[in-house]
Amino acid sequence: MTRLVLVLGYSPRRPGGLHPVCASRVEHAASRVVEEDVVVLSGTVGEVELMAAAWGSSRVFVRDRARRTADSAVAAVRLVEEAGADDVLVVTSWWHRPRASLMVRRALRRRPVRVTGSGAQGPWSVFQLAREAGCFPLIPLHLALARRRERRRAT
Repeated sequence: MTRLVLVLGYSPRRPGGLHPVCASRVEHAASRVVEEDVVVLSGTVGEVELMAAAWGSSRVFVRDRARRTADSAVAAVRLVEEAGADDVLVVTSWWHRPRASLMVRRALRRRPVRVTGSGAQGPWSVFQLAREAGCFPLIPLHLALARRRERRRAT
């Protein structure tokens, strides 16, 4: 059995180092992986480099560049196929876990893959909770747009 651990980044467009929300996700993921796991750090271009530095392990992992959760979910289809994974663990924040896990589950719905989520504790705000609630009904639209972006990149 191969498990893909998808660690979602978080960067609310601010300069500087790794955002504390993202740092808590990376730390949480590091505590959940086992040696056989395929680890994917997913975030913006500069963010995945900061995530990799915070990971601090010599383990080999994949870095995927995604600006949105839907992009990470759509990329998971390709990554699962490449890794031959039959299990996906989505690591994010506790307040983002329900939506992120559902997005990945929907993106992989035609594949026999088990998707579970794990939520890191860490900083949060009422704004983040409200945004999550507002984005839930838009999941199908976000996935459709991400699939379209993925197809354009592939051509």
